[in-house]
Amino acid sequence: MNEVMAEYLPLQNPWVWALGICLIAASLEAVLSGTKVKERFAELRLPQPAFPLWSWSIIGVAYYVLFFLMLNSLLGTP
Repeated sequence: MNEVMAEYLPLQNPWVWALGICLIAASLEAVLSGTKVKERFAELRLPQPAFPLWSWSIIGVAYYVLFFLMLNSLLGTP
């Protein structure tokens, strides 16, 4: 029984691991996107039904919330 518990010990708090992974992914996205992102979007010609830039921030937050919930569920399952 102790061997089984020792195997799952690092994932004792799956939400902490899921939060850490989400923070690392968001940080990498911010670093790899570079600077002057707003200026780059302003240069683009977007189609008429395209979402405005502020709405993509909401979509991005929703993406990371779903990413966190999925990771939390996967890491919490033995």
